[in-house]
Amino acid sequence: MINIDQKNYEYTSIDRDAFLAKQLGKPIVNEAIDDILAGDWLMPHVDEIKAEIERMTGREYAATDVFNTYNDENDFNSEFQFVVFYPADDGDYLYANDVFVAIEPHNGGDVRGNYGKVQLYGPIDDLADAGFFDWLVGWNVSDLNGETLEGENDQACIGYAQNPTCHLAKLFVTRSNDWEVVTRYSEKLGGFMARTLSGKTAVLTPYTNAEY
Repeated sequence: MINIDQKNYEYTSIDRDAFLAKQLGKPIVNEAIDDILAGDWLMPHVDEIKAEIERMTGREYAATDVFNTYNDENDFNSEFQFVVFYPADDGDYLYANDVFVAIEPHNGGDVRGNYGKVQLYGPIDDLADAGFFDWLVGWNVSDLNGETLEGENDQACIGYAQNPTCHLAKLFVTRSNDWEVVTRYSEKLGGFMARTLSGKTAVLTPYTNAEY
C-alpha cells in the first residue's frame, strides 16, 4: 500500500486504489446507481443516490457533504472525492454501522476537474476505527540493529505532528535548505538511512495505519 521513491523519501505515498480496496472492498453492482451517475459528477446526484440506498435497505439515510481529500493533509498518490451515507437515526457518520461510501477518483492534472466514474461501496461498519480516515504516512525509526530510537520514533509517528514526513526535518540532519533530510535508501534494511541530530545513524521505515 506504500509507494516508495528510493531517491526522494518525501515522495513516499499511500497508493489510493489499494487503500480504497482495503478499506471499502468491491463496489456495489447496481443498475439504478449506474444510471444515476452515468457520465456525470457526484455532487449533483447525492440526493438520488441516498434515495436508492433507502430503497435498497428500507431505512432512512443521511448524507455528508462532498469531501475532497485535496482539502486536507494526506499522502495519497492521487486525490478522490467522497460522500458518506449513514443511517439517519445514528447521527455520526464516523462510527456508524451500515454506511455506504460514494467515491469519485481524480484522474490527474488540475484537481478542479478530470474525475473518473463514481463507485458506491457498502454496507461498511465504523469507518473511523477501520482506518478510512488514516491518510498520512508515519515513520518507524530504529538504529542499525533494529532497536527503536524512542525519542525520534515517538515524534515521527502518526499523531504527533500534523504531517510526520515534514516533521522529519526537525529530527534529522538536513541539507542547506533546512527542510529536506539527508537520506539514502537501503535495500538491505528496507528503509531510508539518516543521521539524527545527536549523530546516530537511523533507519526510517514508512507505514500507514490503514495497513493494519
